[in-house]
Amino acid sequence: MEIIEDEAFREQSFGEFRGMSHEQIKEKFGCKDDRDLTRVYRNNSLELATQFEARVQAGYLKLAETYQGKNVLLISHGGVFRPINRYLNALTHEEAFYTLGGVHNGAMVKLPRLPKYNPLDRWIVSELQVLIGEVRA
Repeated sequence: MEIIEDEAFREQSFGEFRGMSHEQIKEKFGCKDDRDLTRVYRNNSLELATQFEARVQAGYLKLAETYQGKNVLLISHGGVFRPINRYLNALTHEEAFYTLGGVHNGAMVKLPRLPKYNPLDRWIVSELQVLIGEVRA
């Protein structure tokens, strides 16, 4: 079994909040609840939530293309699955990061296989090949 470490799937960097407890962040930045807290530390000076999301999604698409049709075990921090979940389920950023619950520690999540082409793409290509053959005949 091959083991590959990929920086695309590392936890989000928390910049100036590293080493601070949730209570310390809430107090320092006036967070009213956990949702406020999450918005504050997910948009820090080192890595914005949108940058984190782009990094993880790009890594996931690369992984899906590189290992198409193969079983892959992705082990990472639960927060890494938020951008993947957003991509796979067409969620908004708000839903993926702030509304829906995340993956709990130690949880196992089975992700769907991503075909390179969907069946409709294959049908269109095959129909084009038939039409091209009829035109040439």
